[in-house]
Amino acid sequence: MPSISVIIPAYNAEKYIGEAIESALNQTCPAKEIVVVDDASTDRTVEIARSFGDRVKVLVNEVNSGPGHSRNAGVAASTGDYLAFLDADDMWLPEHLATLARILDENSQVALAATRAELTGLRSGVWPDPLPVPADQPADCFALFMRHTFSQPSAWLIRRSSFVAVDGFQDIAETFRGKRVQAEDYDLLLRIASRHPIYASSAVTYRYRWHPEQSSSMGVPQAVMVFKYRIRMLESMVSGDARSELARDRMVRHWECHLEEAWKRRKSSDLREYVRYGMGQPMLRKATRPYLLKAGVPASFIAVHDWLGGRK
Repeated sequence: MPSISVIIPAYNAEKYIGEAIESALNQTCPAKEIVVVDDASTDRTVEIARSFGDRVKVLVNEVNSGPGHSRNAGVAASTGDYLAFLDADDMWLPEHLATLARILDENSQVALAATRAELTGLRSGVWPDPLPVPADQPADCFALFMRHTFSQPSAWLIRRSSFVAVDGFQDIAETFRGKRVQAEDYDLLLRIASRHPIYASSAVTYRYRWHPEQSSSMGVPQAVMVFKYRIRMLESMVSGDARSELARDRMVRHWECHLEEAWKRRKSSDLREYVRYGMGQPMLRKATRPYLLKAGVPASFIAVHDWLGGRK
């Protein structure tokens, strides 16, 4: 029977890390090992993690390096056939690992399986609801992921072989107002989906905690980061291929939705950020150009931009 390694990246998570570890220990399908990777916390995160004794292996980064780096370090220090990632502020329900392991055991072509979350903290309900992907069956989700962001690492179980084949988590290192902008988890999901079917279970097996400190509350900078990963993915593919063209079309349509939403809500600062980024990207430039004047860009700038070749 395949073994499971649990990786928990943590940074200044003293308020939540104990609950996260307890939920990993209380699974009906026990993990082979639980690895907590502390990302140079300045609070009691390491102390709390170490209080669980030999049941939890604790690694400590010398410098703060982000969750992608921490997850990769945890994988390198683990040996399980399947990899489960639990964010330090989330919690698994007891059947989480059993549900996901059953899916991978029964679907050899599937590289990653995911479940849905019960929201807790500042929000309530089930997420995602409805699922934006075919439920309870293997599915080619690559093109769909170019328009929808779906799932979080706490929902996943991944075959180690598939994780290694795509070189794990890869960061585009950027900050906004001194805080790291993070979407490396989405990038991994996208790269795995480009190679293998994904299985989205309709089961609700974990609790996703919504709070002000989390990186997913950063809005526009994180949305732009998602498109940076999408563009990097498409640039690595053969142009003209039907699959890549469909993915590119989905991405552009999603970009147009961001622009139009910012315009409709009269969020001028958001629109300017989108326009600034989109005009610098050949794949997004045509869709962005109609919003230049709406974003308050002077007509003189547009003329100069066109003269320099910006309409190409």
